Amino acid sequence: NIRKLELEVDAKELLSLLDSGLKHPHHDLFVLIHEVSFMLKWEWTVIFGQIPHDANMVAHQLLIFLLYG
Repeated sequence: NIRKLELEVDAKELLSLLDSGLKHPHHDLFVLIHEVSFMLKWEWTVIFGQIPHDANMVAHQLLIFLLYG
């Protein structure tokens, strides 16, 4: 069982949305942010952090490879 999770993202806007939640139900990410907000209420510790976009370049290149071959 996972009791502590650390999540690093390179998008400040995403961190803001996860922190404050979405107030507009028609936003493209509403369902996803709502689900994550629900999961954050479980009995575990989740730490969010931001990393520079350049530091996340390997993940971006892997995603591009997976999506486009």
